[in-house]
Amino acid sequence: MTNGEAFFKNSIALRISREMALDFGMVEATEAEKRKRDEERAAYQARQAAAQPRLRAALAALNALDGLARDVLDLHTFDPAYPYSRTCEGCDFSGYEGDPPDWPCRTVDLIAERHGIDLTGFYLYDPEETQA
Repeated sequence: MTNGEAFFKNSIALRISREMALDFGMVEATEAEKRKRDEERAAYQARQAAAQPRLRAALAALNALDGLARDVLDLHTFDPAYPYSRTCEGCDFSGYEGDPPDWPCRTVDLIAERHGIDLTGFYLYDPEETQA
């Protein structure tokens, strides 16, 4: 090998964004980046806190349904043992690498819509937040 040449076995180079490098702790954030991330986190937490009463009311309304809707909702539920990894326990999915859909699934969304229950932004729901 001459100077400047190198031999790499099974090497690969990936180009990643600064945002990704920050996410994985590969680089130190500048003060401006820290402020921006703090502002974004605070804005998300404010949206999440504001959404809690509406989402809790929506869940209570779903739980109050009876009849056929109740039977279907009991089938299309999520495992409460994993409150932050909500997937529908009742939806069929296929393929070796298939993943179950997130909860609320399309079936739950349809039932909620037909009964006037708003589940938009459910990703903001925090089951651990203390109720005021």
